[in-house]
Amino acid sequence: MEKLASMLAEYMSRHNEGSAFSYDVYRYSFLLLLEMTAGGITGIIIAMYMGIPIEAIIFIGVFFLLRSYAGGLHLETFLKCYFASTGILFIAFWLIKHWKAEVYVSVLLMLLFGGILIASNGCNSKNRSVSSKESVYFKKKLFLTMTLTSCLYLVFVIMGYGRCSLAVSLAVTISGLLMVLGKIKNEKIK
Repeated sequence: MEKLASMLAEYMSRHNEGSAFSYDVYRYSFLLLLEMTAGGITGIIIAMYMGIPIEAIIFIGVFFLLRSYAGGLHLETFLKCYFASTGILFIAFWLIKHWKAEVYVSVLLMLLFGGILIASNGCNSKNRSVSSKESVYFKKKLFLTMTLTSCLYLVFVIMGYGRCSLAVSLAVTISGLLMVLGKIKNEKIK
């Protein structure tokens, strides 16, 4: 990934000499795009294989929204992150497809891990520290995202869409777990 991102960045730098963007900006952008594309394609393949594309879209949408404001565990290399993310998606999708969770179980997961997410101040990371102003902004966005997520969850429960409501509660649960693990990891680093 890094070699391909470097090659693309070099090409863009050579052909856009008057651009305000540097080689490093291009390289970082291409690396991020390639890594997200690889994860997205893998997620789509797993979802299609398991026959749950709608539930997978719901899970991924909620998960990435929460993760963008709550932070979480960050691994050192792309491969570690890729395999961990693939494992998380596989387990979540398998649970969505096969686990006939009672509504009270998913409600408890929503309350517990949604509460943890809202009560936290997100997760500072060695990869990106968060200023106090950004922390306030992320906390507001996280609260709004959790509110909308809870409403979506309730709609699915009321309409009897068990897999969809489970997808939402698992996305909240995994986001909360990753945020807690990220905080633990960051405390060990200090």
